[in-house]
Amino acid sequence: MIKFHCLHCGVRIKATPDRAGETAKCPQCAQTIQVPDIDIPPVVAAVDDIPPQAMPATTRLKAFIKRKVWDYSRAFLIGLPIALVLVVIAIQIGNMGNRTSSYSPSDHRTTRPHTGDTAILWVPSGKGVPFTFSQETYDRMKQLATARDTEGFTRLLLSGVAATTPTGTKCRIITDGFLNYEVRLLDGPHTGAAAFVSTDFVKRD
Repeated sequence: MIKFHCLHCGVRIKATPDRAGETAKCPQCAQTIQVPDIDIPPVVAAVDDIPPQAMPATTRLKAFIKRKVWDYSRAFLIGLPIALVLVVIAIQIGNMGNRTSSYSPSDHRTTRPHTGDTAILWVPSGKGVPFTFSQETYDRMKQLATARDTEGFTRLLLSGVAATTPTGTKCRIITDGFLNYEVRLLDGPHTGAAAFVSTDFVKRD
């Protein structure tokens, strides 16, 4: 048997060898076709490449459905990441709203003190709060803490340019800095001294 495809609608056709070279009508689209001498592989062109007027109604319907399915699938694949991003943003905004609504002014430790405010020095461990007597020494202490240089930090304390004060020591804000405060110690072993301390250790009284 000779096997080939209609060049008009792509339907697969079989013919006996004795009809090789003859012309006939396609059983699917009724277009005139010629039976080849040898088997011809399936047409390379896709159904989408065949002119619509050359297709029968059922074939045109299948091609239309195929294109629509592809269009919707492509739109879904493009839209899905965008939708996920919007959902994440919405969740974040919702969380921000929850945090704002749950805030209570009575929770004085969550607000940042400013110049002139009374505050307390506090660390989670309950141990002494480290401070220095100058901004320059504070910057050096910060470098040593970042480098985890405990020996250098100890030498700084022993030299007398830095010290610690008990957690709960009261102070008054002198300078409201971005990374550290200058405060006046109101009680404790260094009462009356000006101290430079990290903003992480200063809580509103």
